[in-house]
Amino acid sequence: MVKKKLSIGALTDHVFTPSSRFRVRQLISPLKLKGINIKDFPRKYSTQNLHSYLPHLRIRESLLKMGYASLQEIANFTQSASRLYSASNYDYTLISREILIGYASFEGLVPKNLIYDIDDAIFLSSPSTNRKTRKLVERARVVFAGNQYLGDWCKRYSTNVHILPTAVDTDRFCPTVTKSTNTFVVGWSGSSSGYKYILEVQSQLLHFFETHENAVLAVCADRYPDELVSLAKYIRFERWSAENEVRQIQAFNVGIMPISHEDWALGKCSYKMLLYLSCAVPCCVTNWGMNSEILNQGLVGLGVDRGQDWCEALDFMYKSRLELQNQFPDCRLVVKKHYSLPVIVNSFAKALDL
Repeated sequence: MVKKKLSIGALTDHVFTPSSRFRVRQLISPLKLKGINIKDFPRKYSTQNLHSYLPHLRIRESLLKMGYASLQEIANFTQSASRLYSASNYDYTLISREILIGYASFEGLVPKNLIYDIDDAIFLSSPSTNRKTRKLVERARVVFAGNQYLGDWCKRYSTNVHILPTAVDTDRFCPTVTKSTNTFVVGWSGSSSGYKYILEVQSQLLHFFETHENAVLAVCADRYPDELVSLAKYIRFERWSAENEVRQIQAFNVGIMPISHEDWALGKCSYKMLLYLSCAVPCCVTNWGMNSEILNQGLVGLGVDRGQDWCEALDFMYKSRLELQNQFPDCRLVVKKHYSLPVIVNSFAKALDL
């Protein structure tokens, strides 16, 4: 519990950006009860807003889209300067993304009482991003890192780093009372940027679906996975929405989270895995990075090691489909103990009890 009331001006990303939504916005109400008041200043403009404008064309393929993109970036620059000025009037300023993604911008103007939140290995993106991230960590009064790998990197440049996993609202992400027994649903939920990881194991998944009756791949994302050509016959696509995300996951028998065996993936905070588990859906995941940490915390699913076959892991799940809750009883227990909203809020508040 903090000893005095604190105010934080948060420079977050778009309203649809998962990291800002789960790592900052869902903490606002419970932190207020602990005397920490967060005012959110989200990004409103950027080329990300163009996904529904002439969606069949890339920006460089349309003069109209190029013009609209330029206007978005100009508005983004202006609004970012304005929201930094507004956030500077609070006790602390929290940055959960670069102020202007991909550019050196206003980071040097951030007040001394800076809280820097990092939930991805952005320092691996490029030398310039590495330098900018390092400077932010060095200047920050408090650093929140989404997992141990990120925390260890930040500890090279700061003595006040706290491991703060992304919180799960276990009251909202909870098991369903009934689940269909006619179809075995292997589910994946996330941004379409993660399709590349499914693509890497597509042939193994295909073998599973070809040899298991009534098995389907439920994909919940912002667009249909056109690149998963071989799996098209088995895909049951539903567009992701905040209103339906819980119901979508609850319908899964098993949730999957393949990732690459690379340093970038070590920065992943395993959030889709945690959402599956919170809904009491056991998982099959790449046994790498934070995925491995969660697997070691209880009986929550199967880890697929390098060189192993996803088909074999899913085959075990399929054969155990009537006993999955008994085979993997710790799904919600692990989330509630280590990653639930009350646990993360307490850790956040404790870190600011300076």
